Amino acid sequence: YHGLLSSHPDPDEMIETYEEVIRRWDRKDGMRVVFSTSAPQRCTDEYLMRGLKTALKYDLPMHTHILETRMQRATGPEFYGASIVKHIKDIGFLTDRLTIIHGVWMDEEDMRMIGEAGASVAHNPVSNLKLGSGIMPLRRMVQNNVNVVLGTDGMSSNDGYSMFETVKFAALLQKVMDADYKTWLDARSI
Repeated sequence: YHGLLSSHPDPDEMIETYEEVIRRWDRKDGMRVVFSTSAPQRCTDEYLMRGLKTALKYDLPMHTHILETRMQRATGPEFYGASIVKHIKDIGFLTDRLTIIHGVWMDEEDMRMIGEAGASVAHNPVSNLKLGSGIMPLRRMVQNNVNVVLGTDGMSSNDGYSMFETVKFAALLQKVMDADYKTWLDARSI
């Protein structure tokens, strides 16, 4: 699968498209353009690094989906010889501009690298439940100094964009992960 990326559009064409969108829409009417990729395993390293260069040039945030599924946990070593998080760190894509969407299947080392880089992880509890992806280890992320934000993902993986529902599920799911109520994050922390 990873080898098929060579048939994708030229990174120069993709970046030109981004730059046109940036010129037309970024910082207009309160909007921001975010450099986003579906997931690193669906992009070439060249494209990721061109994206980072573009994000730096235009002062853009970035996001990508990482470790949403068990399959991504298993294929990282196959594709890169390491976890996907380690790979994006090694190529320089893991920065404080990056928000990783999902992060359900991260291990302690992944969390440590993300915390050290100052990157964020978007917790999408309703989407993760709907897709059967798993439960993000919220408390462990916080313990590893990861900035965790809340998200809803897209309409194909969530039936709405309710942040109230997202906060509720984020609070409830941590209770399934650890029965010791003393470890639960309070509402203010969530």
